[in-house]
Amino acid sequence: MNTLTNAQEVYVQFLEQIKDAEELAQLEIDAKKKAVEQEIQTLQSELKQEISEAKQAGERLVEQSVAQASKTATAEADKIINAAKNKAKSISVEVNDKVMKPVFEILIKGIE
Repeated sequence: MNTLTNAQEVYVQFLEQIKDAEELAQLEIDAKKKAVEQEIQTLQSELKQEISEAKQAGERLVEQSVAQASKTATAEADKIINAAKNKAKSISVEVNDKVMKPVFEILIKGIE
């Protein structure tokens, strides 16, 4: 009977070792789970910040592009307007010369 008691004691100790190992493993799992959850929260916070910064950078880029396009369009419009003014001046000079020649001829004939 003494042998059976020793076997039972060994079995009980073995079960206690298994229980201790399971508890230790659960503590390690819980610690790892907490660390992973904290890392996820940190990454989410960083991601949110990065998205916000990227959005702001994109908005600034759009504003700069619009401003540059406006400057370019204004410069192009000014060139077109100036070219039109110059053409209008040349056209009016040509018209005036054409109109003035017959007028001068009439005046000269009237004086003769």
